[in-house]
Amino acid sequence: MTSYAAAVRRPPRTLTDLDQARVLKVTGEHRDGFRDHVILSVALGTALRQHEIAALDVGDIVADDGRVRRRIALRVFKRSSAHPAPQQVFLPDATWYKLTKFLGWKRAQGESLAPDAPLAPASISRVMVPITLVHACLTGSENASPRRCDRVCS
Repeated sequence: MTSYAAAVRRPPRTLTDLDQARVLKVTGEHRDGFRDHVILSVALGTALRQHEIAALDVGDIVADDGRVRRRIALRVFKRSSAHPAPQQVFLPDATWYKLTKFLGWKRAQGESLAPDAPLAPASISRVMVPITLVHACLTGSENASPRRCDRVCS
């Protein structure tokens, strides 16, 4: 006979503060990884789900005056009813700063800053799909406990 405690599924393991710092360090070390670094920073700073991050457009992040918003109204989010209440997230200071730099990087790369342009498009297609987030998480953290990295974007 098995015990109840052994039969109960454990909650998913999350990254420790040290693991998070390692993931951000690895992705932030090189210019080529800056996009992934910003995506992970948004995921860790706001606790948004994969599809919520993938659905963000430049217009969701940038206000009419051209500055990055501190509060983001989500257009796509997990719904618990047919008529969900509006959802917002607040950007931590570090994430806000990185998004500000990221928009400058997008401008320098010649990427669109139009309000309907995807915030972080995939390199091949126009929009970033959730699996791209997982890939960014896994490849950006080879040295930072990859067995748990898939929890960052879940």
